[in-house]
Amino acid sequence: MTGIGFLARYKAAIFDLDGTLMDSEPAWEKAKRIVADRYGLRPTQAQLDATVGRSLDDFLAEVFGTRNHDEMLARREEIFVEADRLLPGMRVPVPGAADFLRAVAAAGLRVAICSSSARRHIEGAVRELGVTAEVSLIVSAAELARGKPDPMPYRVSVERLGL
Repeated sequence: MTGIGFLARYKAAIFDLDGTLMDSEPAWEKAKRIVADRYGLRPTQAQLDATVGRSLDDFLAEVFGTRNHDEMLARREEIFVEADRLLPGMRVPVPGAADFLRAVAAAGLRVAICSSSARRHIEGAVRELGVTAEVSLIVSAAELARGKPDPMPYRVSVERLGL
């Protein structure tokens, strides 16, 4: 891959997953709709679109009308379980993303993935992309006190990379 010489001045690269390396939004949207439907809720497309790439907590607060921590954790896990079932057959690699990630690693940068997704979904996507050897760190915002768009997941990534 040409044109990546500029990478020499960097020590690491942090990639998002969904929408950057994998197109997984159709699976996530379907998982959210399935769980909402269980509770008699019908999220609008605007509600779904507004929470793309963000923590599920925003979606849950908007659609389920709750900020109760235990309830949010339970609904989030229900969505994750649906995603477990849907993602392997529905997510599609973004064209050229895996090759670029490999080129970044080959240029000597440490590669991290920082995503709102559950760790198991990130790890599955990394395996599907065939970049397990190139990824040195995975940070799941789902495991942190605050998710995206809060900067905490990226700060944690930078700290864990030792930068």
